[in-house]
Amino acid sequence: MLTRRTALAALILLIGGSALAALWARSNLWRDGPRHDAAQPTQAQPPSLEIPSRPTFARAESPPKAHAVAALRDECFDVAERLVSELPGNLHAVCLLGTVHHRHGNDAAATRLWDHCLQLDPHFADAHHTHGLRDLVAGDFAAAEEHLREAQRIDPAWEEIPLPLAQALASQGKRDEAARVLESFVGSHPESSEGWWRLGQAYYELKEYRNSERCYRAASEADPPSAAALYGRAKSLEKLGAAREAREQMHKFCRLRHEEDRTVRAARKSMTDEDRLRFRVVQTRMTAGRVCLMAGSLANAQTHFLRAAALDPQHRESRETLCDLYQRQERPADAVPIRQELCDLEPDNPRHWLSLGFLSNQTGRPAEAEEGFRRVNELTPRQADGYAALAQVQMLPDRNPGEAVELAKTAVDLAPTAPHHYVLATACWSAGERAAARAALEQAIRLDPADPRYREAYHRLEREQP
Repeated sequence: MLTRRTALAALILLIGGSALAALWARSNLWRDGPRHDAAQPTQAQPPSLEIPSRPTFARAESPPKAHAVAALRDECFDVAERLVSELPGNLHAVCLLGTVHHRHGNDAAATRLWDHCLQLDPHFADAHHTHGLRDLVAGDFAAAEEHLREAQRIDPAWEEIPLPLAQALASQGKRDEAARVLESFVGSHPESSEGWWRLGQAYYELKEYRNSERCYRAASEADPPSAAALYGRAKSLEKLGAAREAREQMHKFCRLRHEEDRTVRAARKSMTDEDRLRFRVVQTRMTAGRVCLMAGSLANAQTHFLRAAALDPQHRESRETLCDLYQRQERPADAVPIRQELCDLEPDNPRHWLSLGFLSNQTGRPAEAEEGFRRVNELTPRQADGYAALAQVQMLPDRNPGEAVELAKTAVDLAPTAPHHYVLATACWSAGERAAARAALEQAIRLDPADPRYREAYHRLEREQP
């Protein structure tokens, strides 16, 4: 006959394939790199393609600073040119090289490289996107609209297209179309202050002042404080005849605008050419890393992400991407210190603590896992994930099975799902509460009768009855 400890281990193993795995997946969403992972263009690169010459630059800094700036600038070009060489035929690499030239003022070379991508694949959305952004800055709004619409047609879910597309439309007087694009965008991105602000602008120009006031108010609530949103709301309220409220918003705008101007001036004064070039290297490294990921070159991708993180100790995206990469490679020990850095950078972000808890548990450090999950529960006391995860830590040998039961009950109260009832069943079994364990498993089966793991766990539990 199976021992009680063996049955418990089997149940915990099953949970690892359901509730724990589901929680982990939600805490580590893989972020896309360059677009079209499922349909990468791989046409052979024609021999006529020549790597453009690098532009020359005047040295505006003193010699030591100039050397550092030149080294960072060269790193941008080195990364992109090496990527084109190492991944022949990869249009994402060519597009990145075009972007590097564009960022350093060589628009002619950038255009040739992006056009080269479209000659090989007219449906390559990245090149349409970069063309569109360039045309928008250049003031060719019709061309910008054409390229951005094509990029959106190819990839309707690309969230970086609607805002510049709306700007191109509004700049041509197509404010109704701009408003429709922006309404759709804020519907799926209600946290976007810029989206609400631009929508407020569109409605204001359409003389729909109630809508513009609504959108400017949402912009302030999505990202407070926002001077531009306060100004727009004040002007909308004025048009609606709400003079007193309009004056209040205008006073708030004036105070905030003064503070923002002072902050911007200080930031510009303190930022050097070296700072700007360092930021560009980080951008280039991140894109190169994503291109390598799509090409299956994980070691090179890791090198790029590590370099980006080293260049900017505050850079969150590089650290998030490294954690996701290590998770894919089943290297939780390497991910732990990176996730800890993210917890230090954003101590109030429960997702970081949840991920750190899972990683600590995977690497055999239940005390650190417990600390992470307790932090999650402090930050999100009405969310079930942290309680369910902590319950699984506390039901391990030599910990606290009684607390595990209470934690699992809390998770079920907050979210009565089949996986959480499953966690509760395991916690009750580990605490010797067999009847409660049976009842929790029966509820899991009722909630999700198609999942065979719950029935298998129930049969295991039944075989363990004295």
